[in-house]
Amino acid sequence: MKREREKGHRKRFRWLTASTSCKTSAEALERVLSDHGQDLKAVEEAFSFASVPRGDGSEAVRVLPPPSPDAALVLAQQRRARRLATYEQVWSLRRKGWSGKAIAKHLGIGKTTV
Repeated sequence: MKREREKGHRKRFRWLTASTSCKTSAEALERVLSDHGQDLKAVEEAFSFASVPRGDGSEAVRVLPPPSPDAALVLAQQRRARRLATYEQVWSLRRKGWSGKAIAKHLGIGKTTV
């Protein structure tokens, strides 16, 4: 049975490569996917919003995942958090009576930044 299946796969591959003038399976697959890209996207969209039956008889509706934040936005948020932490440290030390020069030296920042 396995041998018959392998023959079937080889036969389909030969047909696919002959009908698409491709020399490798990767080229053939790429050609098929590019030719049917719109159809595949339509099927994906249809299934992504379909409801899924649950064991208790109710249906669960799939929800799209939230969009991933842009890399620049994440970097900006990280920089802001770092600046805010430095600001809070400066004011904490200032309330304790530290001089601007001592705070700058302790935090490793410029005197004018303090």
